[in-house]
Amino acid sequence: MHPGHLTQKANQTLVLFFCYNREQRQILYSSQPLSQFFGFYPSDTAHLPLFQQPQWAGCLELGEGQTREFTFDQAVDGKNISISCKVTAIKMQDAPGNVPVLVCTVEKHLSKATDLSVEYDEFIQLAAHDLDAPLRKLTVLIERMLAKVSAAGEGLEYVPRIESSLGDMRAMIDGLSRLAGACTGALVQRPCDLRQIIDNIIDSLRKKTTGKDIIAEIGELPVLEGDPESYRELFSNLLENSVRFSQQQMPAHICINSAEATPEEKQLHGLGNGITFYKISIRDKGIGFNPADAEKIFRPFVRLHGKSEYPGSGIGLAICKKIVENNDGVIYGEGRENEGAGFVLFLPQSQN
Repeated sequence: MHPGHLTQKANQTLVLFFCYNREQRQILYSSQPLSQFFGFYPSDTAHLPLFQQPQWAGCLELGEGQTREFTFDQAVDGKNISISCKVTAIKMQDAPGNVPVLVCTVEKHLSKATDLSVEYDEFIQLAAHDLDAPLRKLTVLIERMLAKVSAAGEGLEYVPRIESSLGDMRAMIDGLSRLAGACTGALVQRPCDLRQIIDNIIDSLRKKTTGKDIIAEIGELPVLEGDPESYRELFSNLLENSVRFSQQQMPAHICINSAEATPEEKQLHGLGNGITFYKISIRDKGIGFNPADAEKIFRPFVRLHGKSEYPGSGIGLAICKKIVENNDGVIYGEGRENEGAGFVLFLPQSQN
């Protein structure tokens, strides 16, 4: 398990370790992103649950060698998870000033009842599997029924609607299967040339998207260590969205750029210290979305537009979010209605 992942004890306790300079209010080192440990990405690390506890103020007053321990509960999907903290003040030779640095060990205690992510992933996988068999049987039975309806010459007007509904059900089940794979699939670590991956995806989109021109402006992109299939799935969903939600009667215009994440950006998003991250932006000039929906769009089955005009399963962005989180990264959306949408990703150069 690489340093970016949570340490797991007895399959029920997740452990986080970090050093904090209380004079500068800065995290000097963290074993993994605090925001990932606590389950959300705040705009400022000062808003993390640990720093909001009243006991934390007492930790800021500790003298050298003193220790303080406390616990608190964090609500996750309506259930409380117990979190215990041990904070010790020590002197570090390289630390600025004479104020002791706080060495913090945080443990998140999970139980079978509260380990919702595992239960959720298993539910998705089982639901997709169990729904597939009756859908296949239903498809065969409807095909036989339609043969008799066609012979009688009655009821033909229902055929397109039946086929459309079956197609929607198939798309939902396939989407659930892909989401389950993103949740539970093991990551293969290989060099991934993002430029080559994206070029192949755009070539494929141009071949299968008839009547729609695609203009792609692509800057320099990095080679990342990761799972090629996962990254292909990630960028396929994002680029397909840009084409699907482009302005009618206009080309799909996509701009893709990347740059190494700055220390300020890494701190803002709680990204791992000592690891190089790249900020990758994908922007289009399509129909966009309301900025108030920027978080909602990553939930499964959320649709902001009508299915008849903009087809899709409503699962693609949920898969993207899961893939990025599997790589200890961050993804968020930026949009303006009728002006375009953008997606910003922070991905590590390597998992080591």
